[in-house]
Amino acid sequence: IPDNLHYQLESFIKDPITIPSRLDSFKQNVSGMAAWLYELSSQPLEIDYITLSAPSMGTPKEIKDVNAGFFQKLLYEFKAFIGSYTTDYSTLGVVDGSKAETSIDVWINSGRDQATILKKLSDSRFMPDYGIQVNVKITASVTGISSLLLATVSGMGPDVALALTNAEPVNYASRGAAADLSGFDGFEKVADRFMDSAMEPYEFQSGYYALPETQGFPMMFYRTDIMKEMHLSPPRTWDELVVMLGELQKKYMTVGIPGDLSYLATRIYQSGGSIYNQDKSRSLLGSQNALTQFKNWTNLYTGYSLPLDYDAANRFRTGEMPLVVADYSFYNRISVLAPELKGFWDFDQIPGTIREDGTIDNT
Repeated sequence: IPDNLHYQLESFIKDPITIPSRLDSFKQNVSGMAAWLYELSSQPLEIDYITLSAPSMGTPKEIKDVNAGFFQKLLYEFKAFIGSYTTDYSTLGVVDGSKAETSIDVWINSGRDQATILKKLSDSRFMPDYGIQVNVKITASVTGISSLLLATVSGMGPDVALALTNAEPVNYASRGAAADLSGFDGFEKVADRFMDSAMEPYEFQSGYYALPETQGFPMMFYRTDIMKEMHLSPPRTWDELVVMLGELQKKYMTVGIPGDLSYLATRIYQSGGSIYNQDKSRSLLGSQNALTQFKNWTNLYTGYSLPLDYDAANRFRTGEMPLVVADYSFYNRISVLAPELKGFWDFDQIPGTIREDGTIDNT
């Protein structure tokens, strides 16, 4: 990535007339460079071994022979090929010496690092207390179809599935393929750890069929230096944001509003509406209030030309997008990705909607 960016900058200097037509690719390279630096900051240091040797002993044999020969490489590749047929690399199974009488299968639709941590926690905290062995298996979608769905249909599904989208539990529950967690001992105590809104997607016919793994909420991030320069203040309502947008677009800047249903849900709840009816048996997205908010949402992209697909971190960093509505985890990303902006940005709650009594609802 650094080489590509270096080559592109040199070509800009040699042939500046091509800059306008290649500006999009340059932005992509800058975004790639920023993402690469962000990954490097969290990449662990890996060392195969350390050799201590006195200078008088010359170069150690381990360093001289650090590169494997042709036949050593051939043997290694052959063993790896045979191992691919005999070893299940996606499963983290029974611990040697385990005396567990029963076991459960847990599928996690995530990376190996997360699965390894889960396995260590279950072996050190869960199994000693309950005597149940936990077999963790890493899964992924196959040709766009959930492996959990395929396994469930064939009767080979796991006991527990993790890292699923919040729409899947009710889909399985409505077909009798998921257990009602509210019937288990201690459910109320565990459910109290989460906000009511985090539990709502998993409720079906007075039962709960999943627990959230994470809780997220949107925040408004803004560049204080640009706001000060343009004599603007952070908007408290969406109407104020639209007014600010006009001022920013005069300077060829814009704001970032996520083009997903989370924004639509926010506007619906702020206006006093709801996504479901009282007993959660029917969607209210066809109601007049929802349609009005949907029209206001899409008008941001059709009437004010807000981008649907954008790199929020890099545009926020360059100042092209001095105001962004994003998940609160955006705070950590900007802190690592753009340390040079320290003291030049801040965050606040998202803009709200003025209710009939004059208060501002920031739901």
